[in-house]
Amino acid sequence: MPATVVSITEDLWKNARDSIFHALEHFLELSLGEGEKFHHTKWIVLSVHHLAETFCGMLLKEFDPTNAIFKRGQQDSWPSLVPAIDELLAPKYRSRLTGGEIRLLDLLRGLNDSRNRIMHGVAPEGLDLSLAAMSILGLSRVAHRRRGESVRDILQADPSIGFHAVEAIHYKKIDDYNRFVEAFLAEEFPGKYRPQCEACGASCIVDMRCEACFERMESFFCEACDEELLLPESRRLRGETEVICPSCGKKISA
Repeated sequence: MPATVVSITEDLWKNARDSIFHALEHFLELSLGEGEKFHHTKWIVLSVHHLAETFCGMLLKEFDPTNAIFKRGQQDSWPSLVPAIDELLAPKYRSRLTGGEIRLLDLLRGLNDSRNRIMHGVAPEGLDLSLAAMSILGLSRVAHRRRGESVRDILQADPSIGFHAVEAIHYKKIDDYNRFVEAFLAEEFPGKYRPQCEACGASCIVDMRCEACFERMESFFCEACDEELLLPESRRLRGETEVICPSCGKKISA
């Protein structure tokens, strides 16, 4: 790949990376009740849309630097979100995407509606942030695979900050979100058993942390059943100190 293309894609990633940081900061402040809700909602939607558009442009530039979509007449041009997605999903590029990435790109199409309503009219009250939250968490997973940077690297903080984005997902969408993360993990860890998280119900526990809700786990062992139990650390914050084996009902010392 020519050096100029490498430089361009690095700059696009830097731009996208900044929007991940910005959106997750607003998710955190919204969750903590700091500042004005409308302000956080607006900038979450705009930041996630910008992240998606820039990231899709970056992928397309990596796949095909000379694609005609990057020209408007004699001038350089950058595609908006939906045309970039349509191009990425074309047969000639589709084979370079994983099943999880294809599923994510289909999801990202829906970001246009809320973004356009904010940019070109009266911003709606009570805007559902489920799509924005699912999108940024999905894009963060793809970024880790494609760019080698995790949310921890981007934020210089524990990735559990993603928990605040999960909080913004409407309860009716949680099952959709969990299946979404499970699909990504099946690609990242093929054939690896992933226990179910008691906190969110997703089979997404990897290395003592749920990759769906970002809960850290504690390990307990039932000698009677010869089984390990993984329970969320947050149970202690709720005053739950007793551990009962769900298989035999025996109390396990905590």
